[in-house]
Amino acid sequence: MMPSSMLFRRNLKDWAKHVYYSFADEIRLLVSHFDDISTCETVCICLGPYRNLTTLTASILFLHPNVQVLNHAGRRIFGNPRVDFLSEFSEDTLQRFVQIAVRMSKHGECASWGGSILHSHAFDSEHSLGEIYRESELGRLKNDIKCLFWKESLRVSKHLRRSDEPLENIIQTNERVRFLMPVRNPMDCARSNMKTGHHVLFPDVDVESEQTEVLRAVLEEISWYAGLKRRYPNRFFHFFEDGLSESMLRDLADFLHLRADEEWIRRSLSVMDSKSNYNHSDDFRAFYADRIEHLSFPDESVRQGLRRFL
Repeated sequence: MMPSSMLFRRNLKDWAKHVYYSFADEIRLLVSHFDDISTCETVCICLGPYRNLTTLTASILFLHPNVQVLNHAGRRIFGNPRVDFLSEFSEDTLQRFVQIAVRMSKHGECASWGGSILHSHAFDSEHSLGEIYRESELGRLKNDIKCLFWKESLRVSKHLRRSDEPLENIIQTNERVRFLMPVRNPMDCARSNMKTGHHVLFPDVDVESEQTEVLRAVLEEISWYAGLKRRYPNRFFHFFEDGLSESMLRDLADFLHLRADEEWIRRSLSVMDSKSNYNHSDDFRAFYADRIEHLSFPDESVRQGLRRFL
């Protein structure tokens, strides 16, 4: 158990950050009111579990010359009626969100406070992605933003479920808003969530939960997303870990109304390396096989994609 003095210092530091970011965001919101975001044609939101290729996906998109990425920052967006368009949708709220999200994406830090994707571990000096980004000379803020991508996956998924604003209304009211979910090997995803502590964010999962319970939660997120994609196929995009390819990138660009920039494709392919570091027990694999057969997937291709991880 953490000593009370250490807990106090951590809570004090967290409070100080909250005060700082609240003040800074008020300034950003005021200043961003004058920002021209008319070129932004799509606002894409990541859904599904954490530890699910979300950082890789966001990083690849950030390598595109026309994509700006906001990493996390949900705690700075949710509950603010001026920018939380997922709670009460209006064109004005969406516009204010895009404006402040672009401002936030130039600064910030890693973890939940969020900001620029450059603060994520993917751009650390020991990874090739950081070097590729620096060679690209793209800068923190793109000159011509066609798409804003928000990487806050599971917190957004939970927020949508709790919101009084029907998702159908958002989709039917505005053509720009769309959603994306990568699908990592769910067994790897579950164990990675347990390793980092993100598993406690799943509904009905806590610190003491077994890995099978976390895997169940991961699969239920995928099932929920698949149901939404079946209803709105043109507004939801997903890909499987073994589907990282040039054709997927071209499909993704088309989904986001982006030009399939050849240099972007070349850079992305050079970093699209996803290898499993986990060995799963026979019992764990058997549980996974049983769950994917009994869960509801409106599109059989999703179940087939999940079977490929066995």
